[in-house]
Amino acid sequence: MDKHAKIAVIVATVNRVDHLSNLIDNLSEQSVRPSRVIVSAPTTEDLSQNIDTYVGWIEIVIGAKGASAQRNAALEKVDMSFDYVFFFDDDTTSFGLY
Repeated sequence: MDKHAKIAVIVATVNRVDHLSNLIDNLSEQSVRPSRVIVSAPTTEDLSQNIDTYVGWIEIVIGAKGASAQRNAALEKVDMSFDYVFFFDDDTTSFGLY
């Protein structure tokens, strides 16, 4: 993958704060780091505490509960300047490369 590619990662989550925190930490350590991570959750209580340390890199979308609704709401935040969009589950663990 082109190290200069503009990548968006969308994560739908609900009530899995620890998994989300691990995923965010893993994404921040990738050899090709996403340009933007969009986390979609039904409430702010569904978000991990460390999310504030990634201000500017992570965008939060609060809306309807349900994987499809959450993914669609997050996808609306992705503009045409992105080369790739990935949808990750909140319990995804990535190791170095996508």
